[in-house]
Amino acid sequence: LGNIQISLELSKSDAQTTVAGPDTQSVGAMILGINIETELWVTRDYFGIFEFGRRFGTLGKKSGVLVQDSVGTTEGVIKVMGGYKFLPLGFFYGPQIDFYGGWGKYSYAMDSIPADGFGENEIGGLIFGVNASLPIKRKFRAFVEAELMPFPSYSETSTNFGGAGSESSLQIELGGKYQYNPVIMLNGSIQMLSNKATFPGNQEVSYRSTAFRFGGPFSF
Repeated sequence: LGNIQISLELSKSDAQTTVAGPDTQSVGAMILGINIETELWVTRDYFGIFEFGRRFGTLGKKSGVLVQDSVGTTEGVIKVMGGYKFLPLGFFYGPQIDFYGGWGKYSYAMDSIPADGFGENEIGGLIFGVNASLPIKRKFRAFVEAELMPFPSYSETSTNFGGAGSESSLQIELGGKYQYNPVIMLNGSIQMLSNKATFPGNQEVSYRSTAFRFGGPFSF
């Protein structure tokens, strides 16, 4: 029927803002998180995905003149997607290429400091992605995944910037899988995420993270 994957994350997360003039403010740190992804198989070729994740921590000053030298943050993600699994050799245990799309949202809830440009905001929209995996040896597979939001939208709870002029969102993940037993698979990967919004007057807010993820899907 499908599987559910629970992953623990250690993320190097950075936030950068340009509020007024050419000067930028940036904060960053290693933070912890958890991600839960459920995959449901409609047939051998068609599947659905639901993903929910949260990261928590405190980001410290990296550059710029800040009102506070540290900022509490909660990063979130939610996605609902569906796709098609292409089997180049015609069998499940050979190479696989997944093409998928749907809707997703990344949220950033930081301590509200308008002078530094920090607060609560979101970037979301339609997602298109591809995941390619290849068997390396018995029980081991390597994979690469890329996701793009071609027309993301930006919104904020605390009014620091107003309406965005342009937005971008890109995620890339590289990793491997080990089939521990017929029910449990162990996964390890590095996920790189970049979200950015620019505004009139050379204002900007951007979020970047490199997360080390470890977990495993349980089949049901």
